[in-house]
Amino acid sequence: MVIIGREDNVEFDWRSRNILPPVRNQGKLSKLLLGYINWKCKRMGKGFPVWRALDYIRDQGITTEELYPFQGRRTNLDDNKKAPEFQKLYTIHQYSNVNQENIITTLRNRPMIIAAKFDKSIGSMVGDWNIYTPNYEEIQCRGHGLLLVGYGKEIIIHQIQKMRNGRLENHVYNEEKPYWIVRSSWGPEWGRGGYARIARDSLAITAWSVQLEVCSKSFIYY
Repeated sequence: MVIIGREDNVEFDWRSRNILPPVRNQGKLSKLLLGYINWKCKRMGKGFPVWRALDYIRDQGITTEELYPFQGRRTNLDDNKKAPEFQKLYTIHQYSNVNQENIITTLRNRPMIIAAKFDKSIGSMVGDWNIYTPNYEEIQCRGHGLLLVGYGKEIIIHQIQKMRNGRLENHVYNEEKPYWIVRSSWGPEWGRGGYARIARDSLAITAWSVQLEVCSKSFIYY
């Protein structure tokens, strides 16, 4: 069998809508970048489930990245000098889990936060646009949060030889590999520009849909 071609059929991609902020690098911080929201809490350096971060935003509110830029390091959480500037501007009106059947429908309305369990190789996908499929024997017990921004299918064109009527003939067939387009916070070197493709049918993902609510007259800043 010989692979004679590949086609990338991207069916939807939020990257083309010009609303996503620049890709960040979390460095040694174990924190989630939720894409269009930024948050701050006391366990930022230790990591915790996505739902806890969403609860924090719902209860405490958040500001914009324009007012509170991402610094890639732990800042002084007791600094009250800037408190008036960093009063909450937005909160979460509601968030909910989205079942597997409705992920694509919801994704076409907004980027989504997802969590799944991966093996360690996902962190080393530097410049790699191949579709990630986990090694199930090495999957970590601890999950990782990503921003889901699109989906598509890679079509692999195979050529095989078969005997027919005593003659060896070439036969061509297509193999479809559906994938999600995701973004992490490992910098633009990860994947392609900070985005990667993961196999759509090989990972059980948990997805959240988030609706923001404006707490002031400020505009929404992406």
